[in-house]
Amino acid sequence: MKIALMYERNDDINSFPLGISFLAYSLKKSGHEVMAFNLKDQEHMKIIGSFRPDYIGIGVYEEGAVEGQKIIQAVRNDYERDVPYIIGGPEVTKRP
Repeated sequence: MKIALMYERNDDINSFPLGISFLAYSLKKSGHEVMAFNLKDQEHMKIIGSFRPDYIGIGVYEEGAVEGQKIIQAVRNDYERDVPYIIGGPEVTKRP
C-alpha cells in the first residue's frame, strides 16, 4: 500500500516531526511504501500525483489547522482519485 504523509512546519525549525517519523518507520517496516514531505513545498500536488498514494495522512498543528483543511480541499479538487484521508497531530488529539 502507498501512503503519503504530509505535515506543515511554519516555524524556522528545520526538522522532521517525531510522530510522523515514527509512523513512517512503522509503516515501512510493515511493508508499505511511504513518502513524507512538508506542505510548505509548493510542489505537493505534483508529488502526490506522481506517487499516487492509496491513503493520505496529514499532521495538523494548532497554527496550521485551517491550512490543513484548505490543503485537503485542494487535493480533493486536483487529484483524480478519491483517496481516504487520515488526520492526526497534537491539535486533532487535543480537540477531536
